[in-house]
Amino acid sequence: MVAGVRRVLFALGCLMALAGSLRAGGSVDLADIAPVLAQRPGLWEAFTSQLEVSPHGGGLRLGAPGIPLRGTRVPPYEFRAKLKGDPGPYNLKVIVKADFDFLDQQGNVTNDEMLAVGIRQKLVSLTLEIADPAPAK
Repeated sequence: MVAGVRRVLFALGCLMALAGSLRAGGSVDLADIAPVLAQRPGLWEAFTSQLEVSPHGGGLRLGAPGIPLRGTRVPPYEFRAKLKGDPGPYNLKVIVKADFDFLDQQGNVTNDEMLAVGIRQKLVSLTLEIADPAPAK
């Protein structure tokens, strides 16, 4: 019986590890996505006039072995935020959504990730959500 439980737990652990590798996350700085935010500067200014947004956040990371853009961050991006002047934790999330295309060496859109050497992003939306408080450091 104990061996059967161990096998089930092992299988569940493997499934969880596999699921995590399919949608890998990675860190991204606001400065890295400044060109995306600059597409709608008034909208971003409306957010930052009321919010203190952490300069460090996260995005999806391209992770398939062998692709030239492996490790590149792509949307959606998430950044912790809080109301300006609030001494409390960063209890909000700013989510930056953008459509993106893979670009080949000539700057043309390609669907072949093996030929992609860059990405082009188009801002779709900025949203604000309530988040759990950031963990204590």
